[in-house]
Amino acid sequence: MLKALGYAERIRTVNLDEIKGGLRDRAEELATYLFPLGKRNGHEWTIGDVAGNPSRKPTGIGSLGICVDGLKKGAWRDHATDEKGTLLDLWAMRFGYHGTDGWVTKAGEECASWLGGTFEKRGAEPRIETPPRNATQQLQTPPTRPIQQGNNVARHQAHAPVKHHPKLPPYTAEWDAAVEQMTDEVAVSLAKSRGYSRPFVQWLKERKLVGVVKRGGCGDALALPVHDEKGIVIAAQVRNRTKGADGKLIEPPQPKWQYLYHGETSPGTRLLIIGDVKKATKLWVFESQWDAFAVIDRLGLHTAPEWPHIAILITRGASNARLLQPHIGEGKTLILWPQNDLTNENGKKPAEDWVKAILEIAAGAMPVRRVNTPKEYEDPNAWLKACPLADGDADSDTTAMAVTPAKLNAAISQALPAMPNDLPPLRDMAFAIRPENRLSFPSEVIKGILHRGSKMVIGGTSKGRKSFSLIDLAVSVATGRKWWGFDCVPGRVLYLNFEIQTPFFDGRVASIAEAKIAELSEGNLLSITLRGSVKTIEKLAQELIDFILNLDPFAVIIFDPIYKLMAGKDENKAGDVGLIMAQLERVAVETGAAIIFGAHYSKGNQAEKESIDRIGGSGVFARDPDAILTMTPHQEADSFTVEATLRNYAPVDPFVVSWSHPLFERNDALDPADLKLPKRYGANGKGGAASPSAPKLRTNARLPRALDMMQTVFKGFPRCHKWTEMMRAAMAQCTGPKGKPMKEDMAKDYLKVLERELYIKKDELTGRWITTEKGDEYLDDLAPPESASVGGMAHGEPLQ
Repeated sequence: MLKALGYAERIRTVNLDEIKGGLRDRAEELATYLFPLGKRNGHEWTIGDVAGNPSRKPTGIGSLGICVDGLKKGAWRDHATDEKGTLLDLWAMRFGYHGTDGWVTKAGEECASWLGGTFEKRGAEPRIETPPRNATQQLQTPPTRPIQQGNNVARHQAHAPVKHHPKLPPYTAEWDAAVEQMTDEVAVSLAKSRGYSRPFVQWLKERKLVGVVKRGGCGDALALPVHDEKGIVIAAQVRNRTKGADGKLIEPPQPKWQYLYHGETSPGTRLLIIGDVKKATKLWVFESQWDAFAVIDRLGLHTAPEWPHIAILITRGASNARLLQPHIGEGKTLILWPQNDLTNENGKKPAEDWVKAILEIAAGAMPVRRVNTPKEYEDPNAWLKACPLADGDADSDTTAMAVTPAKLNAAISQALPAMPNDLPPLRDMAFAIRPENRLSFPSEVIKGILHRGSKMVIGGTSKGRKSFSLIDLAVSVATGRKWWGFDCVPGRVLYLNFEIQTPFFDGRVASIAEAKIAELSEGNLLSITLRGSVKTIEKLAQELIDFILNLDPFAVIIFDPIYKLMAGKDENKAGDVGLIMAQLERVAVETGAAIIFGAHYSKGNQAEKESIDRIGGSGVFARDPDAILTMTPHQEADSFTVEATLRNYAPVDPFVVSWSHPLFERNDALDPADLKLPKRYGANGKGGAASPSAPKLRTNARLPRALDMMQTVFKGFPRCHKWTEMMRAAMAQCTGPKGKPMKEDMAKDYLKVLERELYIKKDELTGRWITTEKGDEYLDDLAPPESASVGGMAHGEPLQ
């Protein structure tokens, strides 16, 4: 026998396993022998194709690569055709007879001769087969010799129907012995490594779904049964264990799994089925048995008195989807459990190809849905192991993140159609609203105002120092200081400056940090100056997402100002503004940061509008953000009334901020109701209530006019009237649009505003309407009107 195979010189015969080992040991010598025109590239010997043609690429590196050293020594792949297999396959393909009748024997004899020995054919002892690694291999009728690793067939056979396997000798006695080798020690090891419960592993043993096979000097190896159509065990799928030259086990060994069986005919790759497919209405399909076992264990199906109307089908890999074809039919539903595979060297994800292949097989004959494992876990087994139950045998005992049977059932009930789409998962609210399943709120950024992942707009007049306010907010979050009286949760901030030249921006940051006595730490407040940028919002959003995801997370991202993103768009068109908001929301969702931006008011005095209607342009600016803060000029110079409209928080009372260079400070001494109103509401443009005891501002723009009407109707004493008296007084003494007498509907509307705002109320004893303490305070602080007209309308302006 060959020294290369590790046997004495006197032994001259070799079997297939020994031939494959010898070829692998001499991989580099074999590669240069088969492909002398090739080129060494790192761990690989490369050539243009299996026919031996040199590469046409300028680099000389071909698409066919043969690994000649390292853990993957002996593996090969043609990246142009996606063909791969063992070196025995490659030998036969190089000389043009791969896949023909008797090719295995012919290749074995030639390779044995090249190695210096002769090919030995064994009798009825158990055979070893490496399961196929591509989607075409299992589609042909198994040949008369054991199929070897990576056997490829012609591409036109890829969609051929699955044919029935020939009858094979039973392997039941050997499998029963393998099950008996499943000792308590092995069971404990399996339960710990996979996160299974001990009772479940015992159930696997009782059902003869797992065993242990002795592999010579390589120790014990886990094994799984291979059944024929009648459920008889005809082979064992065994976890390969191979020792290297140093005597240590090679991890991962090549190949990972092999088949043990009797006879000359290969069992081929077959499904591992748990349950009764004929009676089942739902077929749960897994790539890996470990994923299937984890789900069965977590749902407690092994403890059910009767197996539910489901069957578990395991394809033993992502390339074997076509094995499901005999089980496709009406009246059933396929539930797929794909893994979260990484993109391979061909730019594909095997699990997604597995899903697509199953969809092609189903061809609309039955519904196909998929259960998506959270992206942070590579497969269902890893997910459930990382999130164990409180009373499980897993090492971790974190109940807060435990995936309970209820949560897992919810994931199954919310399974999406398997057809490709970008829709988020369906959520069954019967599960979602249960206390144990409720999702936690995102982290706060500004307490009582804004969460991470939300959007906020600060609206104000042109040149109203919105940028100073946004920079102040950025510094406050970055350093954990208060902002306008609100506590900020410390976090990293990214400021996208579209307007201010960099030196001036830096100066503002420095002055604000100094005024707040806040020291910025490195990495907490970052900025990008985009002044002059003409990027579209779509391109900018994608670049930001790709850039930010490679950095430490941000709590806040500020866009200042928003109109700079409107290039080529009309801020008065809902569609254009909606596109901007959608892209900002995309950044918020994918980065997890709160998005904050500044927007300007429309022209003119805004005091008479609802606060959310003051921002210029489309109403989408008011409808889309989760938090809206408006800064409206106050009667006091350099002061602004701030009103908050919040989607996810309780209402916040209006307040005033006053300018004290370089930042605004909250000023509770000023009344937020004292907005700077149009001139028709008073001399020098100071309409409304001037007293510190004036009523608190309400968002209803009709309140100032209603108060003017109240001043006229309740000018005398006692301040009480019947409803009809109030109506007559209002219509007789107050005027409406164009100076005409006030109409009944308008008077009734203003009286309802006064009642709602608690200026007047109905006396339950007398049935009359009287002024409240709040209303009396307002009237007492006002000077008596100089005419019979409504107070502010003495200057000739009609009440609108």
